[in-house]
Amino acid sequence: PQLAASSELLEEIKLLNCAYVPLSAWQHLEGARRWKNLRRAQFNDCFGSDTPGSEGYTFLLPLLAAAQDLEEVNFDGCDSIPESAWAAIPRGAWPRLQGAFGIPEEHVARIRAGRGG
Repeated sequence: PQLAASSELLEEIKLLNCAYVPLSAWQHLEGARRWKNLRRAQFNDCFGSDTPGSEGYTFLLPLLAAAQDLEEVNFDGCDSIPESAWAAIPRGAWPRLQGAFGIPEEHVARIRAGRGG
C-alpha cells in the first residue's frame, strides 16, 4: 500500500489475499495523491474479519472513491467492510464501472449512476 500511495499514474492495482497486511501499512494511503488513471482494482480477501488489516478499507475506499475512471473493482472475501463504508462512496463516483465484485448490488447501482439522477 505504501508504494501505491505515491503513484498517481497507477492504472491497475492487484493485491490478492493480503489479509495480513497490517493496518499501519494501509494508513500510508491517507492523504495519498488521487489515482486519476486507475481502471482496475482488485483487493480479494484483503479485508476479512479477524485479520490484522481488516480496518484498512477506511484508508483505501476514500482514495478509490475519487478514481472516476474505475471500470472494475473486486472485493470478494472482504466481509469486514460494512454497509456504511459502501454508502459513503458518492453517487456516480464510478460512472464507467462495468465489473463490481464483493460490493452489495444496491450500492453498485448507486455508485455507477449518473450524478444527477
